[in-house]
Amino acid sequence: MNENNHNTQMLQNLIYNFEALLEKGEIGTFNKDEFEQLINFYKSNNNLDKALEIVDLAIEQFQYITDFYLIKGDLLLQNHNPEEAINYIQHCENISPYSFDIKLLKAKALSMSGNLREVEGASQRTENIFKA
Repeated sequence: MNENNHNTQMLQNLIYNFEALLEKGEIGTFNKDEFEQLINFYKSNNNLDKALEIVDLAIEQFQYITDFYLIKGDLLLQNHNPEEAINYIQHCENISPYSFDIKLLKAKALSMSGNLREVEGASQRTENIFKA
């Protein structure tokens, strides 16, 4: 069995185990990488609702890891919910105020929400941070 087939089989097993636990009403414990794999799988299969459900479970289990808050913000944007996304992105920005990825996602969310004046201000603040 080559490595690609092995990885595919591992992902299928992870999905099966996750679905089985969910069906029983159990959450189970998954590590950060497993949650990310599950989120990416459902996201790539255009099942944003399931990806959002999984990211909520990940945030519940790993409440101090900003990656999941940022992923949730991104998923909410893809689900056309920029106002709620801004809350999650802002949480990340409070923890990591100099992250370019967070600034970029925030600008996208503000733009989608129609708040172009705020986008301009955020853009200028970001430029000043990276010039220093």
